[in-house]
Amino acid sequence: MSTSRRELVFLDSSLILRYFSGDPKAADVFESNYRYGLNSIVYSEVVFGLLRALYTEIAGRYSFYNMKKALKKPDTSPYLVKAYDIMYEFIGELKRENRLSFLQITYSGEIWSST
Repeated sequence: MSTSRRELVFLDSSLILRYFSGDPKAADVFESNYRYGLNSIVYSEVVFGLLRALYTEIAGRYSFYNMKKALKKPDTSPYLVKAYDIMYEFIGELKRENRLSFLQITYSGEIWSST
């Protein structure tokens, strides 16, 4: 990655999920001292990806409808909380290091952007 440490690198959900799954190349990105940005869409994609991984770990295979039913049961709702906790901890660490900015999603004419 050839960007200065002052530039903001936009984080994609796939990179964050690869980091959580133990991908060493994704870990290298976060071990650098870059500043990162993400928006609410990326945040929700990562939480859903974590929830999917946690459910698959428990159920043995993924089914959206079965996961949705399971989340309505009181004994499985802690998995949803765990997915948020994992992301919250990740974000908290980058925020404490002053390396993360949340970007607002805006609409201008026909173009969507993160600002």
